[in-house]
Amino acid sequence: MLWAMSRYQPHRDVAAPCGDLTNHAQLGNGLMTTKVMLLAGLIAVASAGALRAQQPADTPSLFAKTCASCHGAKGTPAAAMAHAMPGLPDFAAASMASVPDSVLKDAIANGKGRIMQSYKARLTTEQIAALVAYIRTFKH
Repeated sequence: MLWAMSRYQPHRDVAAPCGDLTNHAQLGNGLMTTKVMLLAGLIAVASAGALRAQQPADTPSLFAKTCASCHGAKGTPAAAMAHAMPGLPDFAAASMASVPDSVLKDAIANGKGRIMQSYKARLTTEQIAALVAYIRTFKH
């Protein structure tokens, strides 16, 4: 029995225990390639997530989708909308410069009264900040 065990050679398709691949160069190269490819894939996935986090939101589209129906595409509400909702701000008005960003962020996040809904469950804090910065670009 000892004689049989001493002559035992691991099968070439099976990795040696503890990662000892010295007698299995071809298999070792295949495993190394697999490990490198797996690592490259993980790096690519992590990089894509980091890039998404760094890329600014498509703020004009976000404004068009969430705000423009009431506030107008350029920040000025249509006359009929302004009449239907007294107090609806004109983001392009010079008076908006005196409104602090924190007030705009709070209005977007928590809503205003019964007319403007809260967006804190649908927008990230970064998206809300981007909307405020975008609103600041409107001028008469």
